[in-house]
Amino acid sequence: MNISPIPLCADSLTHRETEYAVDAVINGHSRPYGYVNLLQRGMGNYARQQYALAVNSPHAAMHLVLLTLRIRPDEEVILPELADEFAPAAIRHAGAKPIFCDVDPRSLCISPEAAEKRLSERTRVIIVTHMYGQPCDMDAFSAMAKKHNIPLVEIAAGGIGAMWMGKPAGSFGLFSLFGMCPGDPVTAGGGAVLLGFDKNLMENAAKYALRREAGGSRLNFDYGMSNIQAAVAHGQMERISELLAKKQEIHAWYKQELEGLAGVSLPEAVTGSFHSRLMNVLRLEPGGPPPARLLDRLKRAHIKAELVPAPLSFRPPYTAQNNPAALRAASESVLLPSGRNLTREEVAYVCGVIKNTVRDIQGIPGLTGRLKYRSDLIDRITAIKQDGFKMPFTHEGKECALNAVTTAMALEPQVLDLCVRLREDNPHALLTGVQSARVDMENFMRRYAKKSWNFLLFFVEDGDGGIWGHVKK
Repeated sequence: MNISPIPLCADSLTHRETEYAVDAVINGHSRPYGYVNLLQRGMGNYARQQYALAVNSPHAAMHLVLLTLRIRPDEEVILPELADEFAPAAIRHAGAKPIFCDVDPRSLCISPEAAEKRLSERTRVIIVTHMYGQPCDMDAFSAMAKKHNIPLVEIAAGGIGAMWMGKPAGSFGLFSLFGMCPGDPVTAGGGAVLLGFDKNLMENAAKYALRREAGGSRLNFDYGMSNIQAAVAHGQMERISELLAKKQEIHAWYKQELEGLAGVSLPEAVTGSFHSRLMNVLRLEPGGPPPARLLDRLKRAHIKAELVPAPLSFRPPYTAQNNPAALRAASESVLLPSGRNLTREEVAYVCGVIKNTVRDIQGIPGLTGRLKYRSDLIDRITAIKQDGFKMPFTHEGKECALNAVTTAMALEPQVLDLCVRLREDNPHALLTGVQSARVDMENFMRRYAKKSWNFLLFFVEDGDGGIWGHVKK
């Protein structure tokens, strides 16, 4: 039984993206920026921004924003604790100081109240990040930016398809940027599109970014996106309605499966917003399963899930800040599989593991049928490898026991020596896919200790502690 893991997020790529990428390779010499232009036009129309610039990374897009706004050393940039790492890195790249603000616990987006408190006379930019499909409170941030005459910048990849008061995320800021890295809602395998409505600022950004625009008159970073990347992203944008509809469908499956389950919840959209459900975030509430236990059960079931990433200020090289809502989110909110290739059965399986974990605490029924068999089998194999399994018996008047090889035992010299010897003596019965050399056996046993495979190794142990035989199941 080969159990493939359910990924946290997986890109959905079809023949359309492939055909465009091949066309960009074959015909790129005659129209080297053809797909770049198509992508820029499509993203600008989608986000209702007048100007667009495709670049090779989100870091590049943010760096261009700060260069264009002429940020000076020691000036400050407001940004949320929960955001991608490229944002503070680009701020430091420009010589400025990132000021990390707490988030709204309902949305996990930057809190307007927290941002207002951190404003100072050195603040030059406010950055907001739409999170997992939930847009920020753009009324509050638009008013704040206007009141203090501070440019507003949106990191909008996590808000594609989302709306605030009927307007799309990415349409509010002086600049907005959409990352297109693996796992992003629209992917090109890397890259980003920078959007804006100020013609002069966007032309200046292009001169910093593109060799063909620089004209030798200023510093140029050669940040342009390749035509091949743009071809893939253009194909994704042509499918954007389909991709976003699948996200809503996946969320509806999760909501149906987990409805009424005490101790966990899926956040509702904040009033005034349309949530595009790019990721499904499971909130662990009082009485719910401990995060470590839930993540362990999901991992054993070959399901990729993780906590919301740690606040940015808690990562090197920054200084940890006291932002309690962000800290709670990073310890109590779990990102569930949300890839666009996810099936109804896979969502049922993920939710069944969650129900089983809650059942351990609250006595609620979990999986049934084949899904329960799969989950129970993986749990049993993992438990035996961790805790061991011994079946005593008597042989010719001597007390013996059938013992499972545990994770702790797998690399013991006595066990390795016996495996090598038995493999040499009986190559058609024991571990036929492993070479008899000790180094090969050691590598195999290392993998055996880490993975939940479809077998366990057992050895017969005599009363004196010696091991002298094997049974493979």
